Amino acid sequence: MSASSRGGQAGPRRRIGARRRIGARGRIGARRRIGARRGINVRVLVLTGLLVSLVLAGVVSVYASGHPDGLEFVAHSLGFDTSASEHGTSGSPLADYGVRGVENSRLSGGLAGIIGVVLVGVLAFGLTYLLRRRGSGGEHDDH
Repeated sequence: MSASSRGGQAGPRRRIGARRRIGARGRIGARRRIGARRGINVRVLVLTGLLVSLVLAGVVSVYASGHPDGLEFVAHSLGFDTSASEHGTSGSPLADYGVRGVENSRLSGGLAGIIGVVLVGVLAFGLTYLLRRRGSGGEHDDH
């Protein structure tokens, strides 16, 4: 690519996807000032998000309303709630926002929330790990 096809700029060529450093005043290539704000640690961010999710799922869900949700309320008010049948996963261990075998409904709901957060976290981190590992290995043959 010539300088004229890059808009008349005759600078070093960057590889595709390379990051440009933006300095303290927002100019590309400017140097960072001493004491400039550092980035957020990703590990701290993820662990904080996980902790907040666990607290919301395990503790705050205990105080959730025991009244029917919006869909059940509308079905009851329109009169077709009696025509509903059991869904396919009604016998699963986490059916109806609770853990089967735990008699205390508040504890059951909190445990179900915590188990849900852990399962989604494991799936998300596992998928991220697999995709990152696959993408960093170079070119793959798709034969």
